[in-house]
Amino acid sequence: MRKIMYYVHQSLDGFIEGPNGEFDWAQLGPELAAYSMGLTERSGIFLYGRTVWEMMSSYWPRADATDADQHAMEFAPVWREMPKLVLVAQLRRPDGPAPARPGVRRVSPCAVS
Repeated sequence: MRKIMYYVHQSLDGFIEGPNGEFDWAQLGPELAAYSMGLTERSGIFLYGRTVWEMMSSYWPRADATDADQHAMEFAPVWREMPKLVLVAQLRRPDGPAPARPGVRRVSPCAVS
């Protein structure tokens, strides 16, 4: 059995996002970036909920081509190669079925219960 590591940016008062749903407050300095990479190197899969998956999958596939940040340059290729598991309550979005993505497979809810 594998361990689950929970890693989240959270403010001291317990919030993850701003009052309007924004996630622009988190500051990833050199020390936190090194800690994050250390956790990543010990990981075998990334586990996401739908909202975080949508945020991550829209940024990290090309982050190292568009961002000069050292952490992005190091983390983006690791993120692309790491297997990912996205847990959602339903497979349909309000505007229709979710688009297929390379490396993503759908499983029955029974497979993860």
